[in-house]
Amino acid sequence: MSKVKRIALIICASNFERQKRVVHEIHETLKELGNYALYVFTNYGIFIGDTPYNRGAQSIYQLVMQCDFDGCIFESNVGNPDILSEMVDTFRKRGIPCFGMNIILDKVPFAILDVYSAQVQLVEHLIKVHGCTKINFVGVTGEDLFTQQAIDGYRDALRKHGIEYEEKRILQKLVSIENGKALLDEFRELGISDVQATICFHDVHAIGLCLEMEKRGLSVPEDMRLCSLNYSSNSMGFRPIMTGVNRQDETISRKVCKLLVDVLEGRSISNKNY
Repeated sequence: MSKVKRIALIICASNFERQKRVVHEIHETLKELGNYALYVFTNYGIFIGDTPYNRGAQSIYQLVMQCDFDGCIFESNVGNPDILSEMVDTFRKRGIPCFGMNIILDKVPFAILDVYSAQVQLVEHLIKVHGCTKINFVGVTGEDLFTQQAIDGYRDALRKHGIEYEEKRILQKLVSIENGKALLDEFRELGISDVQATICFHDVHAIGLCLEMEKRGLSVPEDMRLCSLNYSSNSMGFRPIMTGVNRQDETISRKVCKLLVDVLEGRSISNKNY
């Protein structure tokens, strides 16, 4: 039997449902692809800001850098760029290949979701099926890559159908129910309360917005159509039913495993983005 290759997965548990799917799929895929053992390093914080909690929680990454691995996967929810850069540099100096999952790191092969296409399809659905021309988009701070893909898809879909692109209709918010609830007032203050549909990058924003609408006697979809680009179990169990796009966490997990195995087994990769 060939030597067991040890793979580290660096992931954040700020979304437990997502983490469970990702860890399970990577574990099962690596078992299918060869003699691999998966080691998962996780905690709850995204580490924005220097606090005693963050400093303590980050210590798990010192453990990662003291261990020997054959490869390391970095998942996008670990949001502190300084931590990620330090870890990548440490592994690179030791000759350990690194891989990005939904995140772009310097000189690191990566696999990433195509949020652009999903956004185009969602906007076109609202335009062609429901006749919407006033569409607001609520992005997520701290996820610049995906938010930019979503903004590009939003803009291009509107222009394709001859609808004016208004930059003021794009907001970027930290993910929380409270920030979702605050959106109605923000729409009014920004002069975009004539909205016919709102697409939220994260379903938590959409749920908060829906709850606030119901509190004020408004309803979905009669007064506003509401959509999510991050269709998790939060959306699936919510009523009224929310239109959304599945995140495809299992698909991207399999892709990053295939990328890792190709590199470790010496196969050439035609493109760093799978």
